[in-house]
Amino acid sequence: MKKLLSVTAEQMREIDRVVAYQYGLQPVQLAENAGRALARACRLLLEGRLIKRRIIVLAGTNKNAAGGLAAAHNLHDWGAHVEVALATPDSSLKKTALTQLNILRSMDIEIGETSGLNIARLSKFDLIIDALLGYSAYGSPAAEYADAINAANKSKKEIISLNVPSGLNTTTGQAYNPCIIASATVTLGVLKTGLLAAEAAPYVGQLWLADIGIPPEVYATLDLKGNNPFLDDDLVLIHREEAALGITATA
Repeated sequence: MKKLLSVTAEQMREIDRVVAYQYGLQPVQLAENAGRALARACRLLLEGRLIKRRIIVLAGTNKNAAGGLAAAHNLHDWGAHVEVALATPDSSLKKTALTQLNILRSMDIEIGETSGLNIARLSKFDLIIDALLGYSAYGSPAAEYADAINAANKSKKEIISLNVPSGLNTTTGQAYNPCIIASATVTLGVLKTGLLAAEAAPYVGQLWLADIGIPPEVYATLDLKGNNPFLDDDLVLIHREEAALGITATA
């Protein structure tokens, strides 16, 4: 049995700070790693073959959006038909997300907006990727984000969330209104305490933990203790009941 670490949003922000400023990992590297892990999970959720499968990425502005957009080009490479819907104008995107968006533009992947999303449009897709809000988001999503979350939930389509379902408190597991109801969540680097809360289970769905290249030394630097979950695979299925107790037996 492996004792796993789980962290709060505040601790995750400190991990990100140390990763960037002490270990020199660039956001674009982490986004690429996150996107590939998410794309792998999408393939598993769709039971393998991606040819002719239709996938839409709902993206916000930050690093979470960058990971979702990176997944889009991986899924495109693997044969899926991929589209992107942005919750805000692309001029609002942070640098890392904009870099990923420009890659998609060069590949002629269709890029639109979440405004006007409805059940009829979303019903065309086999899978919705939720890359709207990241682990730092707090409080009820508003405006375009709320509309996109509501549209995705009402579509009754499979939803896979990156890092945390948009609208879920990463630390406590409280679901704000609205909150994505995901079929699966791929969280990055380390488990988040809120994902393991009993009240979060209906929103998180199947829980995966993905390696995005954070050196284990980062956790030691911050005196955060837990065994390395990625010794056997870089995408690990988490058994929630065991993980809530700090252990998991799966890899």
